Amino acid sequence: MTTASSKTESAQIADNKVADNKKSQVTHLLYALQFALEDFQTVVHNTTELYKVDVKTPLTKNIEEHIDNPLGSLYSMSNNIDSQCISLIDKIATKYFSSNKNIISSVYRTNNKGHLHYAIVLKKETSENRNAVFNFFDLSTINEALQKYPVYFQFTTDSTISKTKEKIPDIFKIPL
Repeated sequence: MTTASSKTESAQIADNKVADNKKSQVTHLLYALQFALEDFQTVVHNTTELYKVDVKTPLTKNIEEHIDNPLGSLYSMSNNIDSQCISLIDKIATKYFSSNKNIISSVYRTNNKGHLHYAIVLKKETSENRNAVFNFFDLSTINEALQKYPVYFQFTTDSTISKTKEKIPDIFKIPL
């Protein structure tokens, strides 16, 4: 009985630490937002006063661009968000590969029209190692994002990479 209750207690302690950490992160982000909003409020006030005397700031120019071309602005914002999401997924993938460097020899990324393509060289070619790499797709933090921003893995060899580099200059080795 003591073992089961100590497991339950340690699980509860771990859950409490996670909850405390999350609460701390949210609190810090709220303070950061508060400071950012105060700064932005000052920028808006100053911009308003300058605009009254026909002086345009970057903010007023941006607002005018949105008024003149609302669809273009939305398209631009959408592309910016897509680019940032892809970049974030790439960082998560890079961190994931790095955490599995005991089975991964090297990883290469290609630039392919906004999709993330990774060529992975395993230290030992086994189904266990492949499955460990494929566990990336089970990460709950990015599972939803992968529906919109596909990620492709291809297992390969160092000799294939060498040949490919000659034909495709946009292939980059990811440091592990």
